[in-house]
Amino acid sequence: MNEQNSESPKAWFTRHDGLISGPVSEARIRQQLLEGLLNLTDQISLDQQEWLEIGRVAEVVPLQMRAESGDKAAMAKVEARAKQRSKERARVGRIPVVPLVVTVVILLGVLLLSLLIGMPEKIDTPQCDQPPAPGVNWRNCLLLGIDVGSSSLAGANLNSAVLRQGKFSATNLSAADLSYADLRKADLRYAQLTNALLVGANLQGADLRDADLREGDLRFADFTGARMQGVLLSGSRLDDAIWTDGRQCAEQSLGTCR
Repeated sequence: MNEQNSESPKAWFTRHDGLISGPVSEARIRQQLLEGLLNLTDQISLDQQEWLEIGRVAEVVPLQMRAESGDKAAMAKVEARAKQRSKERARVGRIPVVPLVVTVVILLGVLLLSLLIGMPEKIDTPQCDQPPAPGVNWRNCLLLGIDVGSSSLAGANLNSAVLRQGKFSATNLSAADLSYADLRKADLRYAQLTNALLVGANLQGADLRDADLREGDLRFADFTGARMQGVLLSGSRLDDAIWTDGRQCAEQSLGTCR
């Protein structure tokens, strides 16, 4: 048991410029020597009682790095490398004062200007109580069975809105954002959805007959059980969409579910 312990790696404490660190392995000490973090004249100890000069401990420092009389040239080489690395770290760590001052002044000026002008009014607040109109913000609104009549919702924000069984027959929804909207069993016959965003929209059982979905983004949308006779899909993206028969469209499906 004692013989096995004597062969196990030792952990050393290091003392550099009066600062004690560790314990660290012999391999780590050699690495720190090569990186210039330690010098051969620094000291190491197993118990912080007896301190030895690193360059004199043969088991820690390899032969080419030892400070014995026959290895003075190697020692000088290692010391020179350590000094060079110390200079490089000092040069990298030195922050140019003038550019720093200029940067701080610019940042303070921008901050002051923003305070004087004031923050712009937030325009993404949902307007669930507003009537249907182009550009209306119904984001996240609960509007079950809504009937928009002949109103236009062009460019409207309907992202994540719940519009189940809504009546949008012949409604202008061009360029509207319907991403992740719940449109299950909605009436979208003859609806104008050109350039509309329908990413991840739930269109299960929806009536899309003769709807215009050209150039729309329909990725990940769910069309399970939807009625799509006469629908226009030219240029629409259908990557990973679930088609009416339950199959998943392949990536890069354009204008048709592949």
